[in-house]
Amino acid sequence: MEHLLRWPHVAHLLAWERDGLGYLASALVLATFCMKSMRWLRATAIVSNVGFISYALVVNLHPVLVLHCILLPVNIVRFVQIGLGRTAEARPPPRHGAGRTLNESPGVRSGTYHAAPTCAAAVASRRRRGGRIAL
Repeated sequence: MEHLLRWPHVAHLLAWERDGLGYLASALVLATFCMKSMRWLRATAIVSNVGFISYALVVNLHPVLVLHCILLPVNIVRFVQIGLGRTAEARPPPRHGAGRTLNESPGVRSGTYHAAPTCAAAVASRRRRGGRIAL
């Protein structure tokens, strides 16, 4: 009975606080797997990385510390890239004729390649329409 009364001393309580930080960071990793939006996934992963870095510093786990110190900047860069992509999508389209490339024309998607019709295709088109072919 005396053993049970001595159990909850300071060392055990500190261990629960340390482990609690690890469990919280682990729960955040689990939450990232449940995310449908890439933006929320990256935000949750960033918080999880900070939690694991804190846990690794407290418990002195060097492999976990190194891993999450590498993953944190990766997640931040990807999160910023997602944000930049959203602002590019929100921009209004250019005015008619302003800023167009050579391949763009009304009703044509940007970046598609349109080859000039070959001579044989032009001849066949003229024959179908009943026109003369000048060679």
